[in-house]
Amino acid sequence: YGLWMLFLGFGTTNANTELDSLKQVVEILPDDSIKCANLLRVADILYDGEEAILYSERALRLAKDLNNEPLKASAYHRAAWCYGYDEMDRKNSLLDSSMQVYTNLNDLRGVARTYNTKAVILKDYGLFNESLLAYQQALDYSIAAEDRNMQATILNNWCVAYNEMEQPEKG
Repeated sequence: YGLWMLFLGFGTTNANTELDSLKQVVEILPDDSIKCANLLRVADILYDGEEAILYSERALRLAKDLNNEPLKASAYHRAAWCYGYDEMDRKNSLLDSSMQVYTNLNDLRGVARTYNTKAVILKDYGLFNESLLAYQQALDYSIAAEDRNMQATILNNWCVAYNEMEQPEKG
């Protein structure tokens, strides 16, 4: 037990050190696509909460300033995860923006990923019918993109939704 706790403590400390280092590096990078991608990486590591929101918003502003459409789509998508579940309208708006940019880019994988995220969020809100429709859309786009890894992720999440609906046989 003691060694396990030591390992977990070391892993957390090491991860925090890496995150702190990444934050420091981001601050000295010039305003370019590399900085934007790393701002998104910090937001991704933080996952949600105020600090994650700040990094995702910084990334979105920079992506817009750079007129970098793929980074804009990613920043909208990341920001949707960062906001709390009490901000469903904002989350949906960000996902819609992400989906629009990915659609304009004809990035089928990005559209699939965004629909999958939307489905997960809808499921978490208990909006199961809407969630199932979004999973179907996500799967359709991932098939069109020929992305088997994305298909597996979507199908896994879809099965979780059915399980939470107390219909595991459908999963």
